[in-house]
Amino acid sequence: MVLGIIRTLLVLSFDGIKGRPVITNIFGTAHAQFGKILVLSATYMSSLSGLVDGAELERLLQRTIKFLLQSHNISPSLRADARILAEVYEKIFRKPQN
Repeated sequence: MVLGIIRTLLVLSFDGIKGRPVITNIFGTAHAQFGKILVLSATYMSSLSGLVDGAELERLLQRTIKFLLQSHNISPSLRADARILAEVYEKIFRKPQN
């Protein structure tokens, strides 16, 4: 259920796009993506974890971290967002993020 809502809102909007997408407000878009993935991760780590598919969350975390790192030179905040999500990834999946 939660994953379906996230997909509908935004998460799959960048799937399949090669390279760096052309977006008018890359900072706002990237930071919003960070926030939504952070909420999805928190849901997975809570008593509501059954609402989130772990394999899909892993894929989305990896993809979002990669997206944020592509834009790291735009803002130190996006670099920090990527670092935070990498730490969340390691905590959830007990392995370093690629």
